[in-house]
Amino acid sequence: MGCDPVLDATWKSFDCKTLLEFSVDKNIYQIFRHKNEIVLIDVNNNQRYSFPKVSGEFSKLLSTIINFNFKLPNRKTEALETPPPAYYFLPFYIDQRRSWSLPWNSFENLDQYANWKQDLIKYDVGLISDRYFEIQEELFLERRKNENYRSQITSIDTTFNVLRDYLPQKNFSIDPNVVEQITKEIEVELVTLAQNQEEIYNTLAQLETEKTQISHQLNIASKIVLEYEKDYVFAVENIPEDYLECPLCGQIHENSIINRASILTDKVNAENQLNEIKQAISIIDEKISTQKRKLNAVRDSINLINSKYIKYKNETISYSDAINGIAESSLRFRVNEKKKELLLQEKGSKVLIKDLESEKRQLQSKEDKETINISFLEIFKRYLKLLNINSINMSEIESPLDFTKIYKEGGAAENTRTILAYYLTIYEMICNTGTQVIAPLVIDTPNQQEQSESNYDKIVETLLNNIPENNQIFLCAMENNHLKPFESQASIFNLDGDKLLKETMFKEVESIFKNYNLL
Repeated sequence: MGCDPVLDATWKSFDCKTLLEFSVDKNIYQIFRHKNEIVLIDVNNNQRYSFPKVSGEFSKLLSTIINFNFKLPNRKTEALETPPPAYYFLPFYIDQRRSWSLPWNSFENLDQYANWKQDLIKYDVGLISDRYFEIQEELFLERRKNENYRSQITSIDTTFNVLRDYLPQKNFSIDPNVVEQITKEIEVELVTLAQNQEEIYNTLAQLETEKTQISHQLNIASKIVLEYEKDYVFAVENIPEDYLECPLCGQIHENSIINRASILTDKVNAENQLNEIKQAISIIDEKISTQKRKLNAVRDSINLINSKYIKYKNETISYSDAINGIAESSLRFRVNEKKKELLLQEKGSKVLIKDLESEKRQLQSKEDKETINISFLEIFKRYLKLLNINSINMSEIESPLDFTKIYKEGGAAENTRTILAYYLTIYEMICNTGTQVIAPLVIDTPNQQEQSESNYDKIVETLLNNIPENNQIFLCAMENNHLKPFESQASIFNLDGDKLLKETMFKEVESIFKNYNLL
């Protein structure tokens, strides 16, 4: 369904295609997956959707089916987006290799987003609502608008700087209200020259602004190339092993030849982008030179008629000064009007951003947060008692966000039961207050760290008596007499050396795939 659980090399080598049927309420769906290719079939409506990858459009479609409205900011653009389904399934899947040592760590490839755990936990237990993410999206769009307003205002300021740099420095100005009167006194050819000069000033202002923005990109791209070079040197010279353990979270990252080569590939791509930016700056410089040549040509034409004068307010003014005055006054008047408009839009945008921030803060009162945290502690303590856990120091645990503190004390077996108590607490809170569809709770496997017979009984008893009857549990475990009460109410799938792959069922399964045109 779009997650990446930990699978061994043998299973991966089989290159399996999978087809899973599931239902949400009375709606039946099927999901086919082969590597990253994924197909979702809406059986009730006879609709079929194909996707080349899990993230993106597939994640959006599945999230509407399971009513999972959680969003995370993209690392590069900061735009909010629907994360892959793994983030939805995290509280419902206790993985044998990863979850029993650290909750919220059941799947691979979860580091594509930064600092996601806090918001996900808050969403799952009801500390933040769907409206929170709607506001976050509105804030992102409004901040982009605000940045655009500010950018245009900066461009206008740059235009004025261009006027200062390229117009002759004379103490002559013409009121915009009398521009039309003076224009009538100037021959048609000089009006054209004035218009040409104004267009050149506009073009130069735009080119200078564009060059400033691209030069900023050049600095960023140069730093990125340098960072890739440092990363490669560090990966090759400082880390002799084929893996690297994160000092903060303990996550193991590969450092194989392929990974190192990918750094070089990224560096080459960054260098290509850097060269493209340099080429773009060269093109802009050439355009600026061309405009300056045009400006000089216009001024040469003006110099040919410098002997002609007009009378304005009892003052004798050369045609060239009049032309410059008209061009500058007209341009200043128009850009000033535009700047006023942009400043008003920027002000309105800031007010809206402030209102949205205020609404976001008020979505949940301090009392609501305290109620949810108290509920968490009550449920968590109840599960600690049911699972016979006595050594945990509750003084350091105040909310669901304190999951890193729940297994610091006690023995390994008791720590395992503590983590189970935490997962069951989160699961119950989602059942009570969550808006998303409740997925089956998958536990692989509960008998971690060789639980004592009495404690294994307590685990099974807790699962049987505290999960709502209409909810599902997938329990993965070795055969054990302590599981008899669970077995009596369960559908049992026994796996042999071939795991899920039964040679005797190949033809039957193949026909199903062919029926859906999935081979």
